[in-house]
Amino acid sequence: MDQNLAKKGFLPYLEFAMRDRTLPLDALVTLVSGDMEAVLNQPYPTGELSGIYSKLFFESYAGGTAQKNKMTLWEVFSRYFNPLEENIIPVLSNDPVTLFRLQGNAYFQGDKMVGMLSPEETLITSIVTNKMFPFEIETAQKMDVRIMNSKSSIHVKMINNKPFIRIRAKTTMTLMDSARGIHIDPSELEASINKLIEERANKVFKRTQKDQADIFRLGNYFRSILPESSYNHWPELYQQASIDFKLESKLKNTGLQIMKNPTD
Repeated sequence: MDQNLAKKGFLPYLEFAMRDRTLPLDALVTLVSGDMEAVLNQPYPTGELSGIYSKLFFESYAGGTAQKNKMTLWEVFSRYFNPLEENIIPVLSNDPVTLFRLQGNAYFQGDKMVGMLSPEETLITSIVTNKMFPFEIETAQKMDVRIMNSKSSIHVKMINNKPFIRIRAKTTMTLMDSARGIHIDPSELEASINKLIEERANKVFKRTQKDQADIFRLGNYFRSILPESSYNHWPELYQQASIDFKLESKLKNTGLQIMKNPTD
C-alpha cells in the first residue's frame, strides 16, 4: 500500500479485500515509498512466484526482524478494531542491490498514518512488547553489541484519573567487536547501553503520546481498570500518561575483542 494513501486512511481498502476473500489473513502488510511496481511484479529468473522475495525479506533468517516489524493482515485489523492499541507497519523502498530497503515503521492513529519510527527506534517497541529478535546496536563507546533477547514487565494504575505505566526491561547482550585499543569494562558498557536505549525510549514515548498512538499496546493493561465505556478515550488518556521506563542490561561475554597491536 502506498505511503501517501496511508496518510489519508488506507484500512478501508484492506477491509474490502479481506471481506472479499482476495487476501489471506496471514498476508503481510507493508507500505511502499516510491515506485515499487517493477520490483513486486517482475518474474524471477529461478522460477519463483512474483512477490516471493518481498515475503522472504521478513523471515527471521533474513536478519533484522526486530527492525522490520513483521505485520500480518490479521494483526493489522485486530489493532484497528481495538481502541486500546494502534498499528505500526513497515515502510519499504526500492534498493538496486538488495531489492528492498527498510525506511522505518509507520505508526497510526486509527486508519491514518501520523508518524514514522526509524529502524533503531523500532527496537523500543520490540523490547516493550516482548517481540525481540537478535539485534545489533552500536554504542557511543565505539563497541558493537548484539542484543540476544529481552524480557519486559509492565505494571499500570490510575493516579488522579491519569494512567501511570511502569516498564522494567532486562536484556542479554554479547559483544561483537570494539574499536582498536579500547579496554572493555562490562559494567560501563552495560550502563552505556542502558542510557542509550532509555533516552531513545523516552523520545519515542513522547512522540507517540503527542500523536495519541499507543503502538506499545499499553492500553490493554487497563482493561480491568477502566470501564469499557472509556476504551474509546484511550488515545487521549495515553497522551496524558506518565511512563517510567528503565532498562537493565547484562553482558554475557565479550566475544572477540580487537586489541591494539603492541608493534603499532
